[in-house]
Amino acid sequence: MTHFLADTLWTARGSGPLLPRSALAGIAGLDEAYLIQQQLAAMDPGPVAAWKIGATSPAALAAIGLDEPFFAPVKRPNMHLGAAVMAVRAAHAPLLETEFAVCMGRDLPARGTPYGRDDIALATASVHAAFEVVATRFEGGVAQSGLLAIADGGVNQAVVIGPEIPCGDPLSFDRIDVTLELAGVETARGTAAGLLWPHIFDAVAWLANHPRLPPRSLAKGDFILTGTCTGVTPLRPALAARGRFGSGAVVEAEFIAAA
Repeated sequence: MTHFLADTLWTARGSGPLLPRSALAGIAGLDEAYLIQQQLAAMDPGPVAAWKIGATSPAALAAIGLDEPFFAPVKRPNMHLGAAVMAVRAAHAPLLETEFAVCMGRDLPARGTPYGRDDIALATASVHAAFEVVATRFEGGVAQSGLLAIADGGVNQAVVIGPEIPCGDPLSFDRIDVTLELAGVETARGTAAGLLWPHIFDAVAWLANHPRLPPRSLAKGDFILTGTCTGVTPLRPALAARGRFGSGAVVEAEFIAAA
């Protein structure tokens, strides 16, 4: 059953039609949702290059219909370094998120003692400006999608990793203003202080300690997207987006219609 659902979602990610939610209603719980996610990821070529954390604020949890955040791997073909030109499908209800991405400077293998903020700070190579493009392959978008969002690759389409964010004090990331501009007009603004965790390194620790994280765990070079600071903003083709992180880093992307 899980392989059938993963195959169905994989087809829909391409040129397939949106799936009715009733076709995916048989997901029994979190374990099964993550199993489908893993099976779906195995169909996507390339190694894991990043991890997304989703539903990272009380409002997002309520909107998506979950009791806790979730995570999903991002394969290398779906990660863009620097300014990107990206195709989006209007039928997949694409959304844009602006967030901090933490680049790991060392492996974080599973261990008996939980990782804490200090461990993550020591293991971090750099922190970057980033975009995530969210898209759904089932009807109704992300609203109240619950387990479907987890199974559908964490509703990730792609991530864009921008430049490193200069910051003399790692504890001050939550005070950096983050703004999103579309076609040169500011559309949204926020900070990491709106996330569920007191600091972005706490979000990475949550992921590193997660009991459902695959055996590979977090590895040197992985980028961890810690949750949107600007909410979710609808995308359409022919838009140029710019995410500003204080006065120090800008991530950029242009969106075109998928063929």
